[in-house]
Amino acid sequence: MTLDISLDAEAEEVDVVLNNQIVLRASKDSNGRVVFGRNFSRVEDDALADLIKHVCVKILALNEV
Repeated sequence: MTLDISLDAEAEEVDVVLNNQIVLRASKDSNGRVVFGRNFSRVEDDALADLIKHVCVKILALNEV
């Protein structure tokens, strides 16, 4: 299993690629809440999906410091 997490140059969007398929895109909305993109490959393991979302939230929060 390979997992690649990337943050765009403006630190506003996180992409997560699992086994060469994008599984999640996270960004902040105008109210500062993290929103997750739809229509990407599904992560079958719910615990892994939750962990990926948690990591995205934390990465986007680093931009606030």
